[in-house]
Amino acid sequence: MNLAKNFIALLSQKKHPDYLSRMPELAMAGILDHCDFLDVQRLRKTCRYLRNFIDDVKPDAKIINMSITLTDGSICLEFQTRRKFHLEYYNDQYIINRITKKKRVLKCQSARQRFFKDIIYILSHQKSSFINFNVALNCSNQQNNSKKFLSILNIILKSRPRPLSTKTLGLRVSDGENILAILSCLEVKNVSILNANGFSTLLDLGTVAELRQWKQAKQIEIRHFLVNGDIFRKCSNLEKAYIQFAELRLEHVLMLRETFLSSPAAKFFHFGFHSFTERHQLIEALGPPNSETSAVKNWFFRIPGSKEGVAVRLLSYSIDMTRITVPNM
Repeated sequence: MNLAKNFIALLSQKKHPDYLSRMPELAMAGILDHCDFLDVQRLRKTCRYLRNFIDDVKPDAKIINMSITLTDGSICLEFQTRRKFHLEYYNDQYIINRITKKKRVLKCQSARQRFFKDIIYILSHQKSSFINFNVALNCSNQQNNSKKFLSILNIILKSRPRPLSTKTLGLRVSDGENILAILSCLEVKNVSILNANGFSTLLDLGTVAELRQWKQAKQIEIRHFLVNGDIFRKCSNLEKAYIQFAELRLEHVLMLRETFLSSPAAKFFHFGFHSFTERHQLIEALGPPNSETSAVKNWFFRIPGSKEGVAVRLLSYSIDMTRITVPNM
């Protein structure tokens, strides 16, 4: 009888075969590749083997969109895979998950320290390209609050083995230094810049315009900032541009028209302006308009050796240039 009890006890203590640890690494990596980021993090907590394997392989997080918003009292992190994640890190030492409504109080670290720890981990798993990567500085004290934040974020982004890439980089910033801190770390196709101060101030893009990322961008959009037209002297890479000039000059118009005539990339440019003192010289430079009203003047220029042309449209406070195809030209 005692022998029977001992045998049953031995059977109950016998471990089942560890099929996970015996699975080929390629097969395990393939399974994780089909899991969402949240599922991977849950699997990581199930056993030491999976934790170590996930930390070693770092399966792609496949994040589509990410937004980081800095305010006076918090940092908001939003990102999307097949699920949406929304975390808010408050200066009062707690985190709120807006999706699950859970609140976590921090004891041994600040909310900002926790944010940077989380963003380092999340981005370490991001291998694919974002569609949108946005950084917004909604601070009342931009100079002090945002400068240190961006410097740390800059270090994190630059520490990666290869740069993160995104189709569109969206920035809500106050000056060119803010732009430089983020744009210099990423591979981008389109750049969208919004004035965090909410009104038209002059934006110094001298250093930014020298970045490789700026020179390779396909679309530039700048809202509620005034810029100097000279930075677009070398814009053969641009397909589309939406810019507000502080002062539009005749040389800018001729330069941009030449860009369309010589660069097959250019498709549509929209340039607003606060002043255009040389407006009266435009007809002399471009010739008589093909059509005009009291508010609008239109010109058309054929591109030599092409079935395309450039349409120039001058309104009261903006000028558009559009590449168009004309049949049977």
